[in-house]
Amino acid sequence: GTRRFDVSGTAPLDLTLYPFAWELPDREMDLLVDAAEGDLANLELTPWVDEAEGTLSARLRVTGSPRRPLLEGRAEVEGATVRPVDRDEVLENVRAAIRFEGDLVTVEQATADLGGGTVAAEGTYRLHAGADQSYALRITLDQAVAREEGIYAARVSGALTLHPTVAKDGRVYPFAEGDLFVHRAEYAGSLET
Repeated sequence: GTRRFDVSGTAPLDLTLYPFAWELPDREMDLLVDAAEGDLANLELTPWVDEAEGTLSARLRVTGSPRRPLLEGRAEVEGATVRPVDRDEVLENVRAAIRFEGDLVTVEQATADLGGGTVAAEGTYRLHAGADQSYALRITLDQAVAREEGIYAARVSGALTLHPTVAKDGRVYPFAEGDLFVHRAEYAGSLET
């Protein structure tokens, strides 16, 4: 079936008809976005999601400016398939309840199937925050498989917290802490340094 988003309200737009050009200037906007059965395929959910397919139901008020939007409302994801950036794993049967309050996005609950096991997550993502302060997640794994094709695969269970940290090289990386039980692992790389 056809999926669509309904958008109403006001937003800045500079339009030149000849030669044709358009620009979205950084001025105030006030939009209502309604998606009864929206499609995740063209959404950039977070910097970690490479591909997403599934159904999105959302009702959001978007204010602020195009470069610094503020969001109010809720969204729910059902039956989605998600492939994270730079990972081989594919999350299937993703379900999530998400709340938006200004620049704070709260994942109230998210669950998915992963490699014959399950993963659940909850936490926050702050829009417009520095990369080293943008998120805090709690992740629970039950018999889930983490893998990198041709290098390793591991079936794991446990609970982790994930947040960004600045490394000695100045780059920001995810930092995980918690307890993880490895049921089985295979490694095809070299252990020599």
